[in-house]
Amino acid sequence: MINIGDTLILTMLFLHLLSASVWLGNITCITIILNIKHLKLSKSTTTNILDILNNISDITTTTLILTGVILSIKRLSLGVINNYYLTILIVKVIIALTIFIYTWAKREKIKSSINTIDVQTKTKTSKYYIILFIGMVLFFLSELLRYYYEKQITS
Repeated sequence: MINIGDTLILTMLFLHLLSASVWLGNITCITIILNIKHLKLSKSTTTNILDILNNISDITTTTLILTGVILSIKRLSLGVINNYYLTILIVKVIIALTIFIYTWAKREKIKSSINTIDVQTKTKTSKYYIILFIGMVLFFLSELLRYYYEKQITS
């Protein structure tokens, strides 16, 4: 029988995975919108789309941080983790916070650069490709953490 604690942890796991997926998809959408040169969107339409995507990013980032903290505390409190798990967790947290802060800091710069360019030219977004790659690395680190955690529980 599933108790309330297990239900809450399952909910946190679901919200964390859902938020991570939406966040990565959101960055993908931003990259596509800013890179399609033949997309005939006005500056105001592009800015409105980016505003919506930035709001989604704020919600998913907040959810990721909150659920990540809760899940990390839960797993660390069980005492079944090893040094590999702790090292990977620290690396993941540092990378995630760096990426979140970086994307949050750059959003106003992207909006202002869209307002100063003509419709035919798009901003350079090669840094968003790096963010996408790092997002995928974060997914890999999450799976690695889950693997080490499940391995410690079963042994």
